[in-house]
Amino acid sequence: MWNIVDPYPAYLSFREQVLKGNLSLHQCLLYSELKLHVDEVNSEKRLTYTIFDGNIPKGILQIAMNGWENDILYFQLGIAIGNEYRNKGIGYEISQKGINEFIYNMQVAKVQKLGIEAVVSKSNIASQKLAAKIFHNTPNEIIDKYSGEEALQYEFIVTWK
Repeated sequence: MWNIVDPYPAYLSFREQVLKGNLSLHQCLLYSELKLHVDEVNSEKRLTYTIFDGNIPKGILQIAMNGWENDILYFQLGIAIGNEYRNKGIGYEISQKGINEFIYNMQVAKVQKLGIEAVVSKSNIASQKLAAKIFHNTPNEIIDKYSGEEALQYEFIVTWK
């Protein structure tokens, strides 16, 4: 059985590819310091937001489609921060700005309703604290469908007219 997906290896790979100059990064509209990389995993688009320290990405916020439930299209978040940038508020900054940018772009694209969620292992206290700040609600206790681990599911629904 798989463990809950840890986005940290994706951060390390992203950082390496950025330093090698192999990734195309786009300027975000709402925040000048926020950059975006778009790629595909299993034929699905994945958005990776980052903020730099010089030429080094401090961390990443990845957003990927996670399917439909009750007529709501859900997107899954993954957050990873470089070791040297941890405990400095970077995770919250990248998350808030990346989520705001994503929601803005979905609104421009005329998407009327979407769900944003994060699944966090019950043993990952640091990620639970960050998710609690981002989502502002009580998580649902679940068994992660991929790993079978006990986890917490944080989510919110965004709607507009």
